[in-house]
Amino acid sequence: ELRKTYCCSRCCSMPRITVTVLAGPAAGATCTKDVKQKTCLGRNKTGNLLTIRDDQVSGKHLELSYIDGCWFALDLNSSNGTKQNDSQSKLLEGQRYKLRSGDRFYLGPETVVQIHFDVSRLAVGHSALQA
Repeated sequence: ELRKTYCCSRCCSMPRITVTVLAGPAAGATCTKDVKQKTCLGRNKTGNLLTIRDDQVSGKHLELSYIDGCWFALDLNSSNGTKQNDSQSKLLEGQRYKLRSGDRFYLGPETVVQIHFDVSRLAVGHSALQA
């Protein structure tokens, strides 16, 4: 039986996200961080949650944002585009895509990252299901 429980402010100060590079020149790199509202992935050494050393990845390639209890991805007008999971279509410029924990993103032709987020650390007022 599942029951709804509510987080308290002591356990949920910020949502936590983990990004792992699965393929490409930076394969094996990983980063876990508490994120207030948004963060980016890209080649730049500053301003990104994870620096991806791949010339086909833009300086700021993909934005990950936490809005009203949900994670979203936004391609930042990258040179080589972004694809989500097994889609053959690139993300449309200016359009946010809702994320599920475990989603994969193809940044350019070689780099694949996987996104996980901790749903047990929901913000105050959001609910979680427990067994």
